[in-house]
Amino acid sequence: MEYKHFSHTHNLIHHQVPPGTQIHCSGCNLPGTGSGTVYACRQCSYFLHEQCFQANRSMKHQSHPLHPLTLVPYPTYPPLPFSAIPSTKLELAFPTLVLIVSASCIGIPSRSDSNEATPVSGIVESQEQRRGRKHFSHDHTLNLSKVEENGAKTCSGCEKNLSDFAYICTESQCTFSLHKSCFKLPIKIQHKSHLDHPLTLLSSPPYKADGEFTCNACLKNGGAFTYNCSICTFDLHVDCVSLPETVKREDHEHPLTLLYSSQHKNVAEEEEEDSLVLCDVCHQAIHEISWVYHSQV
Repeated sequence: MEYKHFSHTHNLIHHQVPPGTQIHCSGCNLPGTGSGTVYACRQCSYFLHEQCFQANRSMKHQSHPLHPLTLVPYPTYPPLPFSAIPSTKLELAFPTLVLIVSASCIGIPSRSDSNEATPVSGIVESQEQRRGRKHFSHDHTLNLSKVEENGAKTCSGCEKNLSDFAYICTESQCTFSLHKSCFKLPIKIQHKSHLDHPLTLLSSPPYKADGEFTCNACLKNGGAFTYNCSICTFDLHVDCVSLPETVKREDHEHPLTLLYSSQHKNVAEEEEEDSLVLCDVCHQAIHEISWVYHSQV
């Protein structure tokens, strides 16, 4: 039996560690010895102790009573303050790199201007009718209606706030709503980041354990629509699917190109083993498998 964990892109199996064998848990980084069971990845050297696999995603702790603590699979900031990192470190690792921006910091205004996903099938018809529309993701009828300014409604597809007109459920006790753009999303697409298989639009994550998915682009969790490859356990937010291949920022003279792979990490490994890759907008560390925008001279 295979298991899905939010911290890793591959499926994990329950594995008995052979006596005398020592492994290091990828969660707590502590050793684990033989005669115990761990969750292991068949494809790479990724292991989790039983207690690390079962760790709560969110918890309250007496040392920090003001806010709940959220479990994340990697540090969200460098191990040293940004000002303490030598300015030459990134320059040594990236002699041709002048700007690196995480995909979540790029500030794309909307999905309508991008064209990274090629529809394969099941495109919802473009003609808008105000009454009696049905959507595969919901049992009730939806009406195209004006969103009240003080309503604070959230799209049930992308989980972003609604404004202007949206498709709203006609049942008074139901809060299901969709952006017009989310209503029109194609059911199946071919995306450049995952050319081996088409991605299918699902109305909810297919992973029953925690009811969430981890986006392979931004590494953030989602609980609603996902473009999914069931063969590879690959998921993308509907917003991340439509990120443009190139963008221009006012604070940089050259266009930025979207990278789907870990090219920035590979360069760092060639130059310096412990080099950090930081976003030039938020100055947070960028995980080696997340999408990034970068500029080259």
